[in-house]
Amino acid sequence: MYAPIIFTDGITRQLFVDLALTVAFTLMASLVVALTFVPAIASGMLKKTKAIKHPWFDRFKDWYGNVLGTCLRFKPVVFIVAVALLVGSGALCMSRGMTFMDMDMESNQISLTIEARDDEKLDFKQLTELSDKVMDKISDIKGIDTIGATAGGSSTMNLMSSGSDSVSMYILLDEKSDVSSDKVIDEIEKRTKNLDCKVTASSQAMDSSEFFGSGLSVRIKGNDIDKLQKLAGDVADILKGVTDIDDGLGDTINELKITVDKEKAAKYGYTVAQVYQLVSGEISSQKSATTITTDIKDYEVYLQSAEQSDVTVDDIKNLTFTYKDNDGSEKEIPLSDICTISQEQTLSTIHRDAQTRYITVSGAVDENHNVTLLSDKIKSKINKLSIPDGYSIDMEGEDETINESMSQLGLMLVLAVIFIYLIMVAQFQSLLSPFIIMFCIPLAFTGGFIALFITGNELGIISMLGFIMLAGLIVNNGIVLIDYINQARREGMSKHEAIIDAGRTRLRPILMTAMTTILAMFTSAIGIGD
Repeated sequence: MYAPIIFTDGITRQLFVDLALTVAFTLMASLVVALTFVPAIASGMLKKTKAIKHPWFDRFKDWYGNVLGTCLRFKPVVFIVAVALLVGSGALCMSRGMTFMDMDMESNQISLTIEARDDEKLDFKQLTELSDKVMDKISDIKGIDTIGATAGGSSTMNLMSSGSDSVSMYILLDEKSDVSSDKVIDEIEKRTKNLDCKVTASSQAMDSSEFFGSGLSVRIKGNDIDKLQKLAGDVADILKGVTDIDDGLGDTINELKITVDKEKAAKYGYTVAQVYQLVSGEISSQKSATTITTDIKDYEVYLQSAEQSDVTVDDIKNLTFTYKDNDGSEKEIPLSDICTISQEQTLSTIHRDAQTRYITVSGAVDENHNVTLLSDKIKSKINKLSIPDGYSIDMEGEDETINESMSQLGLMLVLAVIFIYLIMVAQFQSLLSPFIIMFCIPLAFTGGFIALFITGNELGIISMLGFIMLAGLIVNNGIVLIDYINQARREGMSKHEAIIDAGRTRLRPILMTAMTTILAMFTSAIGIGD
């Protein structure tokens, strides 16, 4: 069941290889104990046994035998109902989407940051006064026990964080209060929204996004900066509805763009390259003055003259070139006669992947939406965009992590099922009996899908690992039942009688093994406390 983890890679292998090895070696030790120690102890403790009657359980077994007989008379109905429950429960579970690892945990600590609003600046005194106002407004919120600073001191003058443009504070909640940290954060934002500052509160709960990334991320790859910027804007428009959208264009600088008219330049005897060389000569050195050699690479050093350092945009617009007319006399023409000059915004930093430029558009997903469902909708809209040849738009971020991990775990599940089948073939010396038992695996997933849907949880890598464990556990009951049926048929029973007798006889041990596993897992499932 756990051996296929050796075929996985990436973060899935890093997360679960220790768990798989622990469970595998534990089961091996359990097998040795069951085959040696348990029989030895039983031989001494079970010398004197007497039959104990359980009237209520005997009646339950008789009732179960009658139900089993009815099911055998309507086999197609039972099969159709089982398959319908599997498909329906799976569809309901997947309707909530998938998640990577739902590790959000309740915490009794909240961090709070006070800073200037966009395009505003606050000095030290103003921030200190605002921090006092924030404290006054939130100190009586139900559930708050303590408000303090990240730095020592009793005055808000000491609340200044490492920078001078913000104040950081921490809030401890009353552990006996039934108010959640999310409700306290909502109340803080509500009370401070009218202040002349930006107040940001966040829970210090453990969140898997801190380790594995979160939200949506779209990477746009291509060579031309202008086209990349246009596509980034189009993708950002598609992401409307996603919070905290970053179109990748925020960090830009001014650019003077010179577009040469080839026909006009040719009229005066210039090519596009010659025009650019003339402009370059006004603003840069023609060759390096020296070279600095380091252990990593060599750096060319260029000198800038006083005239070049004083070049302005207007100077470039007023540049003139010399050309010869038909009679051979030289004349001056302004740059604007053969070029279109405009000021635009361009990226201050160019990112590359495999020597190809790219821009990343990202956004956060709020708690009311699922990242995979939202990603599917965005993908369908992106596919409708007119993407030029040589450009690509790919989904990354949390969605990519989820899909990669799920595919790895899916491979692990398939290989586990194959290994289980081969082991049972060797045990039964038959291909048919193990094939019957294998039907238990997908049908047993019905309960897991229904549990996830009822509890409001999404399918994640932890629940997927649970299904893989289930594939190994669920066949145990099937193996015991099929083996007993085969024994009964070898003793001369008919198939119908053997199935009913096996069901009644093995009902008790099957319930015992199932209930011990259920009760052991249920204590973890209820998860009480912070």
